[in-house]
Amino acid sequence: MIFFGANDAALPLSGQHVPLQTYKDNLRLMVDRIQDPLSENYSPNTRILLITPPPIGDKMWEETCRRYHHPVDRVNAVTKGYADTVTEVALEKNVPVVDLYGAIEGLVTMNRLKNPLVKAVADGSVDTSRKEHVFGLLTDIASPYDGYEMYLADGLHLNRNGNKLLARLILTKVMSEWPELRPIV
Repeated sequence: MIFFGANDAALPLSGQHVPLQTYKDNLRLMVDRIQDPLSENYSPNTRILLITPPPIGDKMWEETCRRYHHPVDRVNAVTKGYADTVTEVALEKNVPVVDLYGAIEGLVTMNRLKNPLVKAVADGSVDTSRKEHVFGLLTDIASPYDGYEMYLADGLHLNRNGNKLLARLILTKVMSEWPELRPIV
């Protein structure tokens, strides 16, 4: 498994930042070292699984950075580019990918849309002529961190639910790609 990118996707002000093209080149190099018969690290029986970085919960991460008097050095919009790059490299190199970024984003959006008031506003069944009232209600009902707290501990690192989700995604992908590795239950 190759799973990195959350630190690489840090903004340039951070010492952890890796430019997106360098990140992409590094991913390609790692896969090539295992897949290329001319590589000294060639390992034809090694199975490669790429994993996208998780999203950043912007509000949570901003709060975490403020708490520790650090500048905000990551934003979700930038991390998305790194996650997309992992998917591109996986397609290019014909290796499977676990889209952790997409899974969490999808779950956060789905949970947000399950909220009856959010759904009613989105589908137009609530009179929004008094927007200040409707959005006041939405603010009261909505999660303070947009739902990312369900999967992230501090806006960057996975919490227990996030790790469980990642484990399920990996197991599902392994069983679909390499059924011979299916665990015996």
